[in-house]
Amino acid sequence: MTDLSPASDPIAPATAIAGSPNLAELWQQILAALELPSTRMLFSRQTQLVRLDERRAVVQVAGNWMAMVQSRLPLLETAVTNALGSPRQLLLEGGYSPSTPTDQDLLDLLANHPLRTDIVLAAKEMAEYR
Repeated sequence: MTDLSPASDPIAPATAIAGSPNLAELWQQILAALELPSTRMLFSRQTQLVRLDERRAVVQVAGNWMAMVQSRLPLLETAVTNALGSPRQLLLEGGYSPSTPTDQDLLDLLANHPLRTDIVLAAKEMAEYR
């Protein structure tokens, strides 16, 4: 049900299902349905939901993260189905420009990686002494 090509069939801009929260709130609900914290962080920082209807969800991705997002697409499809109650065809498009992460953002990202906990704790301790 995944289509990685650019959305050729136009969807009305900023459409959301009638009576539902706005797209940003829906995106947060979808992200909350992701089980892995590292995947949730990736999608929250490098993607945004730009259009949604009863059949499709269009997600904009930061260009340099497209391959990483594509590799986790099945997880996102499951989260969309769980959060919205029915599956949607996911369309990915480039062009998202996220804000530049801070040092704290990077430490938070590493903190969610199970093999890096000791390194992150040491880095946080060092940062506190600055």
